[in-house]
This record gives sequence, C-alpha cells and structure tokens, in this order.
Amino acid sequence: MMLQDWGGPIGLSVAVRHPNRFQALVIGNTFGWPVNGTRPSERFSKLMGSDMPGRFLVERMDVFTKVFLPGGIKRKKLTKGEKAMYQGPHPTPESRVPVHVLPREILSAHELLAEVEQGLARLTSLPALIVWGDRDQAFREPQRLRWERTFPNHRTVILTGASHYIRGRRSGRDRRCDPGLVAGHLGHIAASAITWCTTRSTAYDPDHCEGMCTWMVGPGLTRRWCGD
Repeated sequence: MMLQDWGGPIGLSVAVRHPNRFQALVIGNTFGWPVNGTRPSERFSKLMGSDMPGRFLVERMDVFTKVFLPGGIKRKKLTKGEKAMYQGPHPTPESRVPVHVLPREILSAHELLAEVEQGLARLTSLPALIVWGDRDQAFREPQRLRWERTFPNHRTVILTGASHYIRGRRSGRDRRCDPGLVAGHLGHIAASAITWCTTRSTAYDPDHCEGMCTWMVGPGLTRRWCGD
C-alpha cells in the first residue's frame, strides 16, 4: 500500500485493523499519529479549517490547487494538462467541501490518529520503502526518522529537491532509486507495479501513467522519478 499525505492515516487505519491483508508499505511524506501540540500543524489546521478565511480560500478560491499544489512541486511548472488532472475531481465550490474538511481534521481527528498510532505495532514486521521529499514544508526529517524507527525492515530513498507532491518529482539526479533495488526489497508486489507502469506507458500519456503508478504500490512511480 502506498501512503502519502492524508493517505497515510486513512490507509493505515485500514491496515492496523486488517494487518494480514498487507504485505508491504511504501511510505511517502505523511504521518500516522496525533499532531496536537505541533505548532506548524496546529496553525495550518486552524487557519485552513476555519469558516473564515479557510472555507473561502479553499472552496471559493481553490487555494490548494492554485497555490499549494504549484508550491509543492519543485521540478517545473505544471502543464495545462497536469493542472486539469488535479482540478478535475473538484471543479466547483460545492465539490471542494471535502478539501476544506481535511485541514480541520488534522486536529479534530485525534481519536482516529491515536488509534492508528497505537495500531502501528501490528505492522512493524512489514517491509517498508520510505520515499521522502526533502523540501516538504509539512513533513520533514523528524517525521521521516520516526517512520524509520517504526519499521526496522525499511529502505529509505531521499528525493533530493522534492517537496510535498512527491509524485510530481521526476529527475535524472535520483539514480539511487534503482527499480531493481526496490523490487528486491518489496518482492513481487514491487515487480508487478513496475511491470504495470512499463506496459501501460506505451498506451497512455506518461504523466497520467506517473499519477496512476503513484496509487499502485510505489516502485512503479519510483521508476518514473528515476527515469527509464
């Protein structure tokens, strides 16, 4: 399972309840525990989760897609097609209501996050590939180190220069992220993801393939980051 941003606690809430259903994890820039008391997280949650100005900025101004998304991708400016892909799921203020809810839940979902934190012990035997953007303003080195302590059987790949939206990172500089190495660490799950991305990339737009690989298992998307 691939975990990134809110996909971390959401995905892990399922995994800690059904640990036998999962064979490996790919952990991007994310969290899996309560963040109450962490000042940057609290400020962001209270501001963006508020009725004013948070609701106005998120639902009416689409601040996540227009401001946070470009700021979270360091490789280049998004193309029109890439922007359309991100804007597609929530084109109207009404459809952006869930986007406004999530910042508020960073603090409000304390019970869920505490449940995830307590349940992580059931997953620590799983192999984990930690794929981490080192310029993310939300999730930084302390969170990465905590994931590394949580999963002893881990391998970490630092995406140098990548920010929050790690799936938008593709750079020839990240050659350390070798698909063979990844496949060896995560076994047939990784190999399947790489095969999926490779075979589909001839039929689909590579950028769309990159996005789809993000939600596969992770190694497929590392192939995109590292180049062919």
